[in-house]
Amino acid sequence: MVNPEIPSWRKTVQSEIVAVTVYADRALVTRRGVVDLTGIEQELVITPVPEMETESIRVSGTGTVGVRMLGVSSDIASTPLNL
Repeated sequence: MVNPEIPSWRKTVQSEIVAVTVYADRALVTRRGVVDLTGIEQELVITPVPEMETESIRVSGTGTVGVRMLGVSSDIASTPLNL
């Protein structure tokens, strides 16, 4: 059964940090995630990712399905505290 809160054109990609390079004024963090695409996906949700400048995001991929990045958005999800 498909979860109605997550449309089939949206797929979540779990990612992990695989490299970090620290510069004087910034850091380059490389994350890697694996996802199988069917060709109907329109949106990939990369998690977990901290708050960042969306202009700095770069994407690459390999495989038989063509992928093109049309835009990047950043949404902050919060978990309520149990006080």
